[in-house]
Amino acid sequence: MLVALGAVHPVLSTTVATAGALAAFRFLALPKTKRSRAVVFSTIAVTAVAALGCAFAYFPFLGWIEVGAALSATGVWLSSERT
Repeated sequence: MLVALGAVHPVLSTTVATAGALAAFRFLALPKTKRSRAVVFSTIAVTAVAALGCAFAYFPFLGWIEVGAALSATGVWLSSERT
């Protein structure tokens, strides 16, 4: 059990880092300039790619689940923008 928990830890920590960065920059500190928006976007992109890379490295099925969840969340977000 501890080995499995240790293997999943990097995946969970990078996923939580992505969610935390997105929430912090979206709700707490809105970027005002183009440069700060670029820094925010690159920070979130790097943590998201790290989470996805860890997921594929440790358990590929989990990586595909994360890809599917991201696509589903994007679809829900895009459909809610028009209403």
